Amino acid sequence: MRKPANYIKSGLSINSPVLLVTWNTGIPGLAYHWVTITRYYRTEAGDRYITTSNRASMITYNLDVWVNESGLHRGVIYFN
Repeated sequence: MRKPANYIKSGLSINSPVLLVTWNTGIPGLAYHWVTITRYYRTEAGDRYITTSNRASMITYNLDVWVNESGLHRGVIYFN
């Protein structure tokens, strides 16, 4: 299985919308909701972030928090 960051970068590199869904989460704005990832980046400290189109706004989330959070009902997908 690919790591989420690598998968997200692969989709963005071919200019494909990358969709993220999260059902059970404590992250505000992501619970029971699909978002479109429009940007991935790392800070100088090595933290990974995604910028999303979410409820008609651009919102940035810490990808490491999402990846390390417990929960079964979540995923990332893009189409060629």
